[in-house]
Amino acid sequence: MNDNQKLIIRHRLGLAIQKLLEQNKQAPAKNAVNSLHQLATAADIEYYIVQNVSAGKKDPQFTTLVSIASGFNIPLSELITHFETITDEAALKQIEQQKKNAKKKAKRK
Repeated sequence: MNDNQKLIIRHRLGLAIQKLLEQNKQAPAKNAVNSLHQLATAADIEYYIVQNVSAGKKDPQFTTLVSIASGFNIPLSELITHFETITDEAALKQIEQQKKNAKKKAKRK
Protein backbone atom coordinates (compact mmCIF):
# COMPACT_ATOMS: atom_id res chain seq x y z
CA MET A 1 0.00 0.00 0.00
CA ASN A 2 1.48 3.34 -1.02
CA ASP A 3 1.35 6.63 0.90
CA ASN A 4 -1.47 8.02 -1.24
CA GLN A 5 -3.65 5.00 -0.50
CA LYS A 6 -2.93 5.38 3.22
CA LEU A 7 -3.88 9.05 3.04
CA ILE A 8 -7.21 8.20 1.41
CA ILE A 9 -7.94 5.57 4.06
CA ARG A 10 -7.21 8.03 6.88
CA HIS A 11 -9.58 10.55 5.33
CA ARG A 12 -12.29 7.94 4.80
CA LEU A 13 -12.09 7.10 8.51
CA GLY A 14 -12.23 10.78 9.42
CA LEU A 15 -15.28 11.28 7.24
CA ALA A 16 -16.94 8.24 8.82
CA ILE A 17 -16.44 9.78 12.28
CA GLN A 18 -17.80 13.11 11.05
CA LYS A 19 -20.80 11.31 9.54
CA LEU A 20 -21.55 9.57 12.85
CA LEU A 21 -21.34 12.89 14.69
CA GLU A 22 -23.68 14.50 12.16
CA GLN A 23 -26.17 11.64 12.44
CA ASN A 24 -26.19 12.05 16.20
CA LYS A 25 -26.87 15.78 15.79
CA GLN A 26 -29.76 15.13 13.38
CA ALA A 27 -31.47 12.50 15.53
CA PRO A 28 -30.25 13.22 19.03
CA ALA A 29 -30.68 10.41 21.48
CA LYS A 30 -30.13 10.70 25.18
CA ASN A 31 -26.38 10.94 25.86
CA ALA A 32 -25.56 10.79 22.12
CA VAL A 33 -22.06 11.97 21.25
CA ASN A 34 -22.36 14.81 18.74
CA SER A 35 -19.08 16.73 18.98
CA LEU A 36 -15.39 15.93 18.91
CA HIS A 37 -15.03 17.12 22.51
CA GLN A 38 -17.81 14.79 23.65
CA LEU A 39 -16.28 11.93 21.67
CA ALA A 40 -12.86 12.51 23.22
CA THR A 41 -14.36 12.49 26.69
CA ALA A 42 -16.56 9.44 26.05
CA ALA A 43 -13.70 7.54 24.41
CA ASP A 44 -11.21 8.60 27.10
CA ILE A 45 -8.82 9.88 24.41
CA GLU A 46 -7.02 13.20 24.21
CA TYR A 47 -9.01 15.73 22.17
CA TYR A 48 -6.13 16.44 19.78
CA ILE A 49 -5.98 12.75 18.83
CA VAL A 50 -9.71 12.61 18.05
CA GLN A 51 -9.41 15.88 16.14
CA ASN A 52 -6.48 14.64 14.05
CA VAL A 53 -8.11 11.27 13.32
CA SER A 54 -11.36 12.95 12.27
CA ALA A 55 -9.42 15.29 9.98
CA GLY A 56 -7.55 12.40 8.37
CA LYS A 57 -4.23 13.65 9.70
CA LYS A 58 -3.46 10.77 12.04
CA ASP A 59 -3.32 7.05 11.42
CA PRO A 60 -4.85 5.69 14.63
CA GLN A 61 -3.73 2.65 16.53
CA PHE A 62 -6.17 -0.23 16.77
CA THR A 63 -6.84 0.56 20.42
CA THR A 64 -7.76 4.12 19.44
CA LEU A 65 -10.33 2.77 16.96
CA VAL A 66 -11.79 0.55 19.67
CA SER A 67 -11.97 3.53 22.03
CA ILE A 68 -13.64 5.72 19.38
CA ALA A 69 -16.27 3.05 18.73
CA SER A 70 -16.79 2.71 22.47
CA GLY A 71 -17.14 6.49 22.74
CA PHE A 72 -19.97 6.33 20.20
CA ASN A 73 -21.38 3.36 22.15
CA ILE A 74 -21.26 1.19 19.03
CA PRO A 75 -19.33 -1.98 18.19
CA LEU A 76 -16.11 -1.57 16.25
CA SER A 77 -17.73 -3.42 13.36
CA GLU A 78 -20.32 -0.64 13.05
CA LEU A 79 -17.58 2.00 12.88
CA ILE A 80 -15.94 -0.05 10.12
CA THR A 81 -19.30 -0.31 8.33
CA HIS A 82 -19.56 3.49 8.35
CA PHE A 83 -15.99 3.70 7.06
CA GLU A 84 -16.87 1.38 4.18
CA THR A 85 -19.71 3.68 3.07
CA ILE A 86 -17.25 6.54 2.44
CA THR A 87 -15.89 6.57 -1.11
CA ASP A 88 -12.34 7.32 -2.16
CA GLU A 89 -13.78 10.25 -4.15
CA ALA A 90 -15.25 11.79 -0.98
CA ALA A 91 -11.89 11.40 0.75
CA LEU A 92 -10.07 12.98 -2.19
CA LYS A 93 -12.50 15.90 -2.10
CA GLN A 94 -11.72 16.46 1.58
CA ILE A 95 -7.97 16.24 0.90
CA GLU A 96 -8.24 18.88 -1.83
CA GLN A 97 -10.30 21.14 0.43
CA GLN A 98 -7.70 20.86 3.18
CA LYS A 99 -4.96 21.77 0.69
CA LYS A 100 -6.92 24.85 -0.44
CA ASN A 101 -7.49 25.90 3.17
CA ALA A 102 -3.80 25.49 3.96
CA LYS A 103 -2.85 27.68 0.98
CA LYS A 104 -5.30 30.37 2.09
CA LYS A 105 -3.93 30.24 5.60
CA ALA A 106 -0.34 30.51 4.31
CA LYS A 107 -1.24 33.57 2.22
CA ARG A 108 -2.66 35.35 5.28
CA LYS A 109 0.67 35.00 7.12
